[in-house]
Amino acid sequence: MAKIQIVEIADGQKIPVIKAIRNITGFGLKEAKDVADSPCGSIEVNADQVKYAARELQAAGAIVEYRDVSLRGFAKDIKKVMRKAFEADRFDLLEALLPAYNKAKGN
Repeated sequence: MAKIQIVEIADGQKIPVIKAIRNITGFGLKEAKDVADSPCGSIEVNADQVKYAARELQAAGAIVEYRDVSLRGFAKDIKKVMRKAFEADRFDLLEALLPAYNKAKGN
């Protein structure tokens, strides 16, 4: 799953953004309006639909940020930290992170 956060909605574009939220998520009018009204409103979509959903929201007038929150995304984040730990000769951190990385990768 991936989380798309609506950072800001352009002036006069709230209704098109609510329609886009409903189209993407299948939410009812009240749920979609609550997401649009929330200062940190966000929706969760499948990882393969993130770019499509983000483009649709942007076309409707929203400024969005998204992040992959799947295990695959988590594994990538752990890998970056492991690389930095290796460069800093922090092998104790590598040993601590390796089980989490393997679990996220499914090994």
